[in-house]
Amino acid sequence: MPQYLARRVKTEKHKITVAGTVKSTVPTTTQRKARGAGRRAFAGMVAYNDAASARAFTVIISITDGTTSYTLDKTLVLIGESAVWMEDEYGVELDDDEYVSVTVSTADISAIGSNDVIHLFIRMRDV
Repeated sequence: MPQYLARRVKTEKHKITVAGTVKSTVPTTTQRKARGAGRRAFAGMVAYNDAASARAFTVIISITDGTTSYTLDKTLVLIGESAVWMEDEYGVELDDDEYVSVTVSTADISAIGSNDVIHLFIRMRDV
C-alpha cells in the first residue's frame, strides 16, 4: 500500500433505490480543497446488494473528468452479496478535475422491484 503523508480518509455513503431506471450513477463529491489536501485518491469501495427481488446488479467504477471516462472495474453483485475493492489493487490518485463515478445497472428493467436497493461505501484518501 502506498505510504502517504496525509492519511485523512473520507467515506461517502450512498443508498441507491433502483426503481424504474435501468442505470443510476453516483459521482463522488469533490471536497479536496475544503479539506486542505493536495490531491485525492480512490481508496476502495464496498457495494452491498440489498434488493427485495431476486435481481443481480452490475457495478461499474470509472474515473472521469466529465468528458473522458476510464473504467476501473466492472462486476456483478448478486442479491445479498457484497463486492469489495481494496486500495492495494484499485488505488488511483486523481487529478484536480477527476472524480470517481459509480454506475449501477441491471440487464432486465422489467424485473426491478420497487424496493431494490444497493448500498455503496466509497473511500477517498487525502494525499
